[in-house]
Amino acid sequence: MLSLLLNELMTNAVKHGALKSETGWIALDAHSEMRGDERWVRLEWQEHGSKNGDDGNYDQQLNQGET
Repeated sequence: MLSLLLNELMTNAVKHGALKSETGWIALDAHSEMRGDERWVRLEWQEHGSKNGDDGNYDQQLNQGET
């Protein structure tokens, strides 16, 4: 699931977002946290410098047990 999510975000950034511009860039932050007795992974994807001025900010949380 994680690889599909990252592939979709990267493809969209290249076609429509920050990576369509030579000066565009992406910041990706990831960390894990415990919620009760489950471990979750939190990803934050930020696009900067897109030509259309619409910098994206996407926040995704995944349970370690999800497939």
